[in-house]
Amino acid sequence: MSHLDPEAAALFSKRGSVEANVPATPESSADFTYLSPIQVGNPPQTFNVQFDTGSVPIWLLSNKLPASQVGSHTSLYTPGPSATAVTGASSTFGINYADGQGVSGNVYYDKVVIGDATATRQALAAATSVCSGYTDDTLKYGLVGLGCSDPTGNTIDQSTWVDTVLSQLASPLFTVDLELDGSGAFDFGWIDPSRHTGSICYVDADCGWNIQAGTYYVGNTAHTTLGQAILDTGTSLILAPSSVVSSYYASVTGAKQDANDYWIYPCSESRSLPNFGFEVNGDYIYVEGAYMYAQISNTQDYCEGALQNGISNSYTVLGDMFMRSLLVIFERGASQNQIGFAAKTLKPINYPA
Repeated sequence: MSHLDPEAAALFSKRGSVEANVPATPESSADFTYLSPIQVGNPPQTFNVQFDTGSVPIWLLSNKLPASQVGSHTSLYTPGPSATAVTGASSTFGINYADGQGVSGNVYYDKVVIGDATATRQALAAATSVCSGYTDDTLKYGLVGLGCSDPTGNTIDQSTWVDTVLSQLASPLFTVDLELDGSGAFDFGWIDPSRHTGSICYVDADCGWNIQAGTYYVGNTAHTTLGQAILDTGTSLILAPSSVVSSYYASVTGAKQDANDYWIYPCSESRSLPNFGFEVNGDYIYVEGAYMYAQISNTQDYCEGALQNGISNSYTVLGDMFMRSLLVIFERGASQNQIGFAAKTLKPINYPA
């Protein structure tokens, strides 16, 4: 069940008319991270950020960072000139992500516009310290958490951006359509019928967008229950328990682990990789084998797969490389969230020669 206080639950009795569309563009040809534009403050400052369904807060690289952590970033978030920026009640913020990266900062309330949806007073953090990964990522200026509000889990404020604008949206949902060529999008408040084919399969989800997946498949071979799985646009790869990953690559000729324990395979096998998927509510949700390719490996003539060992053997993280093969719907509910999966027309991947 989702964690909602009475005020948040009341949002579901209100519906607006906003149907917002925001482009999602891959940072590079490897499609590891997708960026989308947002506007913050008055006058508005535009930033390309990562939308992250696996977290809650908003944070931005700011003019409060030491020069050594700014790197080559420009147009940093500067709350001073914004007529709508005020200092938050909780003065400081900090978060550490599963990949070891972390951010700390000062809390403000400011206007945040995404597509045609506007949060006039949204809590966010102006970063005062970031790990090197964010300094080195020269195209990304921050992160917008798309998890739902949970009073026990949000260190900035009890209302996320999605919940702040929920009553404005025509429907209490957003969709994720990640594409290889940069024509993908996050849509808020509606499901664009041109982005999927066939029906939508729904499954119950919690506030962190976790679902319970049934039997998983490698090609046509059924295995054991996959169990807990997290739909996380803040993660690039599909990260699964080692037993699941090993069973997949056992079906790939020449697959092995490299010196860094990454699973790699001869690039010549890219076109014959098996599908990977699982059952939910009697439907089979899967990634076509062609989309299980990630990128060229440092090992000559080898490629890295989209499926890799996770940090835990108790759950699976379904990141961008899972979602780029489907339209995924994240629907908020007064008593129960849902995630929907729909097939879409896939574009060919340009494999290495």
